[in-house]
Amino acid sequence: MKKFFYISLIFILHFTANAQQALNVNDDNTERTSTSPSSDVDTVPHYRMMWQWKRGGVYKKFIPIDTTIDKNHIFNPIFQKSIANSYLGNLGSPYESDVFMNRATTEDFYMITNVRAYLYRIPDVLEFNTTTPFTQLTYFTGGGKGKAENYLNVWHTQNIRPNWNMGIRYLLQNGDGRYMNQKTKTYNLSLFTSYEKERWVLSAFINQNNAHINENGGITDKSLLTDSEYDPESVPTFLAGVKNTYRNFNFNTTVQYNIGKLRQRDNSRRKDNAVNDTIASDSVHIATDSLAAVVDDVSQQSVATGSMGEWIYPFKATVSLSIEDNSRRFKETSVTTTFFPYSYFDSTEYGMDMSGVRMYDLDAKLVVNEHPKYKYLPGLYAGLDFKTLRYQDRNDNFADTVNGFTYTNYRSTWLTGGIFNVDTAALFHYDLNARLSVLGDYLGDFVIDGFLRQYLSKNRNSYVNVSGEISSLAPNHFFNRYTGNHNIWRNDFNNVKHLNIKGKYVNKKLRTELGVGINNTVDYLYLDSLITPSQSSKNVVIATAWVEQIFRLGLFYFNQSVYFQKSTDEDIIALPAISLLSHNYYQNRLFQVLDFCVGFDLYYNSEFYADKYDPSTMAFYQQRQVKTGNYPKLDVFLDMQLKRAILFLKYEHLNYHFSNGNYFTAVNYPINPAMLKFGIRWNFFD
Repeated sequence: MKKFFYISLIFILHFTANAQQALNVNDDNTERTSTSPSSDVDTVPHYRMMWQWKRGGVYKKFIPIDTTIDKNHIFNPIFQKSIANSYLGNLGSPYESDVFMNRATTEDFYMITNVRAYLYRIPDVLEFNTTTPFTQLTYFTGGGKGKAENYLNVWHTQNIRPNWNMGIRYLLQNGDGRYMNQKTKTYNLSLFTSYEKERWVLSAFINQNNAHINENGGITDKSLLTDSEYDPESVPTFLAGVKNTYRNFNFNTTVQYNIGKLRQRDNSRRKDNAVNDTIASDSVHIATDSLAAVVDDVSQQSVATGSMGEWIYPFKATVSLSIEDNSRRFKETSVTTTFFPYSYFDSTEYGMDMSGVRMYDLDAKLVVNEHPKYKYLPGLYAGLDFKTLRYQDRNDNFADTVNGFTYTNYRSTWLTGGIFNVDTAALFHYDLNARLSVLGDYLGDFVIDGFLRQYLSKNRNSYVNVSGEISSLAPNHFFNRYTGNHNIWRNDFNNVKHLNIKGKYVNKKLRTELGVGINNTVDYLYLDSLITPSQSSKNVVIATAWVEQIFRLGLFYFNQSVYFQKSTDEDIIALPAISLLSHNYYQNRLFQVLDFCVGFDLYYNSEFYADKYDPSTMAFYQQRQVKTGNYPKLDVFLDMQLKRAILFLKYEHLNYHFSNGNYFTAVNYPINPAMLKFGIRWNFFD
């Protein structure tokens, strides 16, 4: 019923909306709006622009709306971010990338780190300018009653004034799971708006993510997977009646004021194709999460609204306020003392484990924009960032149900600054940022990060990109203090020091990407085999190399992605030496209207000691008893496009029918058995 309600709401908004008018800016800074075709002013061209603000409002990064059909069938968000993952088997469950360089960044609220791909948060916000209402409906499903996976993503955005855009987004992901006590449900609802007129730029975003995850602890006996008397739904699991729920609320508003005299941009600085809808060529296939994908080589500086990049101010001031509220609850109908290493109470008398954090962040900057004529003259910015974190943990005295929580506050003031040149016409791009805590609890902490990109030809078919980060940051609160029925610790760890460097060579004409990366961590923090935080006294270095090559033979495509990894201390971090995705398909068109791709995907990673999952903390921890991997997973698919509708049909885990039961994606968590899935993505923008 909820799905029907949200779909109906979005459709009503779309079909009752009127086309909008575009805004032009004249030399004298006066506004001129387009009218009907019978007037003296030309008819407004239809266009849709989509972008993200980078560095808290410093510059815009324009994003083409992806309309490619290739890899449309890969709708699980974790496999859009990494080709190899340890996860619990079904959509919406906690995960950890087995490619170390693709692991999710540790969140202030640690509990959401391993579910980050399912959330929609402030760094993911997209903004739009569209002369016609735009709606996108995505619905994927698979499996029968009681074992289904469903994905529903509905967007609607429109300009209600030439300068003012509003939108709504609803996302639902749920998986019943093929094994007992495994059901997950994650969902979020977002409202967003942006306004740009003359000197003012304003935007706002509000969203709430929610999830309910039933925890089964994995199956109890691997041998039952090959026993014909047991269906997957009847294989015993370690836990029943155990559930994690979390809530993540986000609010952000940004106000920008442009300063100085409006200048006309030299068209030699820019490429107009960076800001309009873009259809990727058949030589570059981008697996995306609908509108959330970011194409990293299409950037554009902040421009005057409606002018399509022809005008720019020399300076601007920007202020951004972010509020985030997180909570997480772990509840057991009965305490399973045989599963968890420790249990401090053997009954549910004292309720559930609860924790949370509320964050306030006020960021102010002064920005010197890139020069409108001299394309290699960089932009600059500097400012202050005030941040407050208020953590809530259970009291050490479990029996104290009246004053049952302890609150810990962290406050810090950060000095921020950077230099950038991201103009789309320049052949050398860079964005370098530095943050230093000058006051408060994180005094002396710092982060320096950014990228350099050199295009090797004027047509931009090839480039070299180097990105990196060096930091020294205080330990996450989770590692210093946690109180739960199965986990209690108090620590005072050292700062964690990181040095990460990645370099890659991309040649679009040859369909080639080659890359190497080094991650060096001093005082690395992790959960050991007793689910207790530990800090390594050694330097832990992860070396990574990867290659992606698309071979083409007529209408046949063979897309091979391979990652090689080596850890200098596998007692601390164990990783598969090889991870690969072999994506192969035949692409053609029928009856001049139906495009299609038919093929198969093969996933594989070598055997290694994958981390084990702990339901009581929603975290992965070290183990050295059981290896997973060395198992190929085979999917066959058919992707199709008919006008604006993109459809797929997939039979997932085909080789389940002739496997030996060794299909585990995490310790005690098998991959779901074979399942037929299908779905549709439909764009409406008339």
